[in-house]
Amino acid sequence: MSWLNMNNVELQAIRKILMLEVTEAADVIGNGVSRSTWQSWESGSLAIPDEIQAEIYSLCQMRETLLGETFKELYDKNDGSFNAVGTLRYYSTLKAFLIDYPESNHLCWRLHQSVCSSLFAEGGDVELSTDIPLDKRKYIYKWFSFSTPEQLEHKRIEALINSK
Repeated sequence: MSWLNMNNVELQAIRKILMLEVTEAADVIGNGVSRSTWQSWESGSLAIPDEIQAEIYSLCQMRETLLGETFKELYDKNDGSFNAVGTLRYYSTLKAFLIDYPESNHLCWRLHQSVCSSLFAEGGDVELSTDIPLDKRKYIYKWFSFSTPEQLEHKRIEALINSK
């Protein structure tokens, strides 16, 4: 992926990978731009603003981290093999997602769907279900609950800065 000058085709491809409709992308990534503005970026008739490109690339990095860390959890260091992910909790609605991740938002829900779908399609031995208990030990849960070690350290530093 080129990190400079995203083109219209790349914007559309990433939006689809993130499971966002045009109106959702315009609202949550485009900060409320109109559907037609987003469509103009995707058609190539308007240049994609730098801040939109930066946000898209940031989401791609988050997605890559989630996929990578989930695969790391599965890697058996003893024999170099991968363990099956098993069944992942999939959220068909934002309402259901927010029950388990109340501090989260619409964009995180779509990112979660994207990661789970990729693991299902490409990860092997993965099933998706809306009816299984949430495994709070998994990295994906911790990430969307803002409780990975990195996120907790960031919160700690932020609190220190804000207290001064």
